[in-house]
Amino acid sequence: MTVTLLTPRRPRPAPSAARTSMHPEYPIAQAFHSDDPVTQRQLMQRFRHPVIEPAQALVQTECNGLRVLARSESALNRVGVTLRRRFGPTLVAGPPEVRYGDGDPMLEPYMTVLVHAPAVHLARVVNDLLARRGRVTRVVERSMFVLEGEAPLALLLGYYDGADDMLAEDRKRSHVATWLSRYVPIDGGGPEAA
Repeated sequence: MTVTLLTPRRPRPAPSAARTSMHPEYPIAQAFHSDDPVTQRQLMQRFRHPVIEPAQALVQTECNGLRVLARSESALNRVGVTLRRRFGPTLVAGPPEVRYGDGDPMLEPYMTVLVHAPAVHLARVVNDLLARRGRVTRVVERSMFVLEGEAPLALLLGYYDGADDMLAEDRKRSHVATWLSRYVPIDGGGPEAA
């Protein structure tokens, strides 16, 4: 008599969902390659060595190009700008990818958001953060405000460009920063559940 133990299969993440079994401190990634063989070879050789910002990003050589892991979208963008400056129009950049954490349920990265800007922009910044499924954890308001909040990284992609648009007339006096807060179960219903 043969006994076979059947276990239900866990649902697999979408093929585009990157997983973070290694380097969970880098919740965002982007792939770079080139269709030009000379540029592709230079890409593969040049970035086996230390990175532009070693504390903020990690560059990995893969069989089809480079993969940049970063602590935030702004760090990822800085590495991308450096690569584009070096390799020009022959460089092909994939879209930024959120790196989800392994687990059952799968984990998603939540980022701390810090905005410092003139007080006239506070309502707009709060509404934008709430629209991104975020929450405000602290606000200090005077002529300039400091807002601290938290939101899922997947909904913060493009946040720096959006913040530039919101704070356009006061861009020089404003500052926006994000960094990894924690990983939250996707099935958990939000940051309060973790």
